[in-house]
Amino acid sequence: MKKVTTKAVYDFTKCTGCHTCTYVCPYYAVTNPTERPLEKEQTPPCRNECLSFNDVEGFIALAGQGKFYEAWKLIKQNNPFPSITGRVCYAHCEKSCNRSKFDEPVAINALERFVGDLGHEKKWQVEMPGARRKGAIAVIGSGPAGLSCAYYLALQGYQPVIYEEKNAAGGMLRVGIPDYRLPKPVLDREIEELKKIGVEFKFGQKMGRDFSFPEIQKKYDALFVATGSPKSRSLNVPGENLPQIGPGLAFLQEVNFGKRPAVGQRVAVIGGGNTAIDAARAALRLGAAVTLSYRRSREEMPASPEEVEAAEKEGVEIQFLQTPVSFSPGEKGVLMKTVRMRLGEPDETGRKKPLPIAGSEFETEFDRIFLGLGETPDISFL
Repeated sequence: MKKVTTKAVYDFTKCTGCHTCTYVCPYYAVTNPTERPLEKEQTPPCRNECLSFNDVEGFIALAGQGKFYEAWKLIKQNNPFPSITGRVCYAHCEKSCNRSKFDEPVAINALERFVGDLGHEKKWQVEMPGARRKGAIAVIGSGPAGLSCAYYLALQGYQPVIYEEKNAAGGMLRVGIPDYRLPKPVLDREIEELKKIGVEFKFGQKMGRDFSFPEIQKKYDALFVATGSPKSRSLNVPGENLPQIGPGLAFLQEVNFGKRPAVGQRVAVIGGGNTAIDAARAALRLGAAVTLSYRRSREEMPASPEEVEAAEKEGVEIQFLQTPVSFSPGEKGVLMKTVRMRLGEPDETGRKKPLPIAGSEFETEFDRIFLGLGETPDISFL
């Protein structure tokens, strides 16, 4: 693993012993100036924040030298799909980039996307082992976790088989992320690359419907379950089962499979996460006026700040500190009764708990309402 060495060097002819440098050094490399300078090895903050633990410093250095193939190989060690993450990742690495202390962060996400796309353009291939290894391995689910597992198994010489409920691979990459963020041809070419290195796909196969857990356990030597979190949370309020109300994830799935669901002229989206933001922006592209309702303030929103800002610029109206308490049939659509909220003490999530304000209820009518309250795993097959 690469390390960054920071070395503090002092000019003792100017040192007055005030110790100010020990408080203001951005790299925490300065100790008492009367002591020896400290050499401190640490993981670069950009890599430390990367969910794939990419060697960010390494691949950027190689790309800067024009060694793009070497940069691509280095990224592929920890990240099978740089063309995808370079488009949809929220780039926590850039938020911790040391360069931001001087001017602005390095565009790590854009560089990753560039190197990943260049690999496809140049038709670069990962190095495969010379011999195949024995052992039958199945992967249940073809979302990011399942695809990544199959990729690394193939690199080790196995020929994994992916079982997927739908008729196309990708999981949430395909059904949960709109085209304007992740074009489907980008995802499709990543799937094709997996097929080239020996990954087999079986589509239209759902655990508990087409095969049982004990059956597949007997058939394979090892099993990796990567079924994700497909179940949408509910509000549990009166009227939630009206036909005009549904999960934002189901709406996104329709859109991502090429359908144009009727949304009417006024749409409400409930929630503050990425599903809610994506559903709001997708409804906007279908011609609706969209209002997003979130029970906390902007600071507590779990969605990416960049995505929230983009939604507002496109025309999504975000109303903070309010939540629905009931739904009922309206003249043309659905009446949503909403109560205003105030923030109390932090709850178990660390965010301030929203508390209803008595007597602040009001009603608004919408044609469609989508719930983006988060998702949970479905392990009913176990």
